Amino acid sequence: MKPTTYLTILITISILIFISILIQRFKRWLKKRKQKKRKHISEEVRGLILEGANNECILCKSNTSLEIHHRDSIPSNNKLDNLIVLCHDCHRKQRMNI
Repeated sequence: MKPTTYLTILITISILIFISILIQRFKRWLKKRKQKKRKHISEEVRGLILEGANNECILCKSNTSLEIHHRDSIPSNNKLDNLIVLCHDCHRKQRMNI
């Protein structure tokens, strides 16, 4: 075989490996995207969560600008044990990992 044939085969294999890696990464990205899709928290569930926290932030005890936070950071997981009450400032700090 000619050296150019070996080179062509090597380049072809490299391209196929690269494409395979891209496809795997795209599939992982799609899976994460589906998990991150936000589901609406019903007013009933929101009320239960707020009532359970005495209508105050569980970190600083503020009762203004209250928001619902997902402990596992997956907005599609609206199970009661995954939702907590935070004020806007504490929620922002949680998202920024401060």
